[in-house]
Amino acid sequence: MPRMKFYFTLIIVLLGINESAFAQYNIAYAGKVDYADTIQLSGCWGYTADDGKEYALVGTTHGTSIVDVSNPLLPEELFFVPGSLSTWREVKTWNKHAYVTTEGGGGLMIIDLQNLPDAIDTISYHGTVDHPFKTAHTLIFDEFGFGYLFGFNILTGANEGAYIIDVNVDPKHPEFVAEFTDVYVHDGFVRDNQLWAAAIYEGGVYVYDVTNKNDFTLLGVQPTSASATHNCWLSDDGNYLFTTDEIWTGFITSFDVSDVTDIKTLDQIKHGAADSTVAHNTYYLNGYLVTAHYAEGVTIHDAQRPGNLIEVGHYDTSPFGPEVLLEGAWGVYPYFPSGTIIISDIGEGLIVLQPTYTEAAFLEGTVKDEVSFGNIIHAQIEISGTPVVDSTDILGVFETGYHEAGIYDITISKSGCVTKTITDVALINGEVTNLDITLDCGTLSIGELPENKINCYYLPDNGIIYVQNQSDLSNHVNGRLINSEGKIIQEISLAQSATLQLDANALPKGLYYFEFYTAETTFTKKLMLY
Repeated sequence: MPRMKFYFTLIIVLLGINESAFAQYNIAYAGKVDYADTIQLSGCWGYTADDGKEYALVGTTHGTSIVDVSNPLLPEELFFVPGSLSTWREVKTWNKHAYVTTEGGGGLMIIDLQNLPDAIDTISYHGTVDHPFKTAHTLIFDEFGFGYLFGFNILTGANEGAYIIDVNVDPKHPEFVAEFTDVYVHDGFVRDNQLWAAAIYEGGVYVYDVTNKNDFTLLGVQPTSASATHNCWLSDDGNYLFTTDEIWTGFITSFDVSDVTDIKTLDQIKHGAADSTVAHNTYYLNGYLVTAHYAEGVTIHDAQRPGNLIEVGHYDTSPFGPEVLLEGAWGVYPYFPSGTIIISDIGEGLIVLQPTYTEAAFLEGTVKDEVSFGNIIHAQIEISGTPVVDSTDILGVFETGYHEAGIYDITISKSGCVTKTITDVALINGEVTNLDITLDCGTLSIGELPENKINCYYLPDNGIIYVQNQSDLSNHVNGRLINSEGKIIQEISLAQSATLQLDANALPKGLYYFEFYTAETTFTKKLMLY
C-alpha cells in the first residue's frame, strides 16, 4: 500500500538578482523572458541544433515563441509564430521540426527549425478530406516517426482519443494514418508500439498495443490516485510509469509496469499538503522526475528507487501561494544536453533554470511491537530538523529520506505507544540507511479501544470476530480486515450502535489487523486469531 508523502519548504526571498525568486534548493535561477501582460504561457518543449545551440519552444495564448537559451543567463526570443487564440498550446519536436497543437483551431502548425538562428519556415496541416484535422489538446511522437495528436477535433463536437500521422517521408507534409476514438486521451506516452494513454475523464492510464495503428489492442488499465490522470511518462527501462493527477487531491504516482497485466502502485508524493497544490506535467530523466507543479513551481524527485520517491530539488517560479491552484508552472523541459531546465510559467514568462541533480539519502525500515513483534500501522516517522514526515504502511514498513546528507535524530510515534527517538542516525546521499524499530504499545490484542469506542475482539471458542460500533464519530464506520501480509480479507460498513459477526473459522491462525476509517479519522486494531 503506497504512502502519501508531502514536502514543505519556507518561502525565501533571494537578493542579488533582478527577478524575485522563491523557495529553492538544488535549482538555481539563470534567466527569464517576459511577455506582454496580455500573453499567458502554456506548454513548452526544447530543441537542440546540430551546432549545439539550444532553443526553447514556448506555447502562448497568441502563438509560439522561439527563444535561444544557449546562454541561460541571457535568453533571447528570436521568432514569434502567431496562431489562433487559445489557452492551450503544446509543442513537440521530430527531425528538426516543431509540431504545435492547440484547441483554438487552425490545424497542426509545423515549424522548420533547420535554419535557426537565422530563419524559420512554417506550414499548417489540416488532415485529409475524409479525415480532417482541426484541433488537439496535446501530442507526442514515438521513436518510429509516428505522431499521436491527443484529444483531437473538439471544435467539431468530438472528444476523441488520438489522430495518428506519419512524418517519416516528409516532416512538413504528414501522412494520415488512423484515428483512435475508443476513449478520450488527454495526454500520453508511446514507446515500443505501446501507448500509455492518460485518460483524464476515465481516471486512469489505458495501455494499448499500437503495432496495428488501425486496431489498437487494450493490454491493461490502471486507475491513478485521484482519478484525474493528466500525464504519464515511462522510465528508460520501461519497468516503471509515473503519472500526475490534475486536481488538488492528486499526486505524482509511481507504478511497477513490468507486467502490464498486473500493474502495482509503488509510491505517491507531492510538494505541499494532501489537499492542496497540483502536479501538472512530470518527465523522467536519468533516474529523476522533473515536474511542473503549478503554483509550487518545479520539483525534482530522485526516482532511482521508484517505491520511495524523494524530493531533491525545488524552485518556485510563481508569486502565488498553493491556494491558487492552477497558476504558475504549466510546462517544463529538462532534456537539453547542457542540463538547463526551462519552465513556461503561465503569468511569469519563460524561466531558465540550472539544476543540480542530487541523489537522495534514503531512510527505510520497519516498526513493530516490542512484545508481539506484530506490525505497527500508521506509526509516524520524523527526521529531526527537516520537514520530512512519513508513516508506516499495513506491513509496518516505512520508506522515506531527505535530499541532504547528515546526522539526524529519528523520532517514531504512535497513539497509544511510547514515543522513541533514535539519535545520531547517518543519512548518506545515494545510500539506504536501514532502521528497524520496536515500540512499547502495551496490550492491544483484544478488547475495546476507549478513545474511539470501537469494540473489536475475537472469541476462539466459536471462531467469531465481533465488531461493535459505539462511536459518535460518524453514523457509519467503514473497516477492512487485513492479514499480516497486507491483503484485504473483508471490507465492512457498520452503522452506529450495530454489532457485526464475522466467521473466522476458515482463516489461518495468526496476526490480523482491522483498519477503521471515517471522514474524520483512521485507526487500527490488532487481532490475534488462535
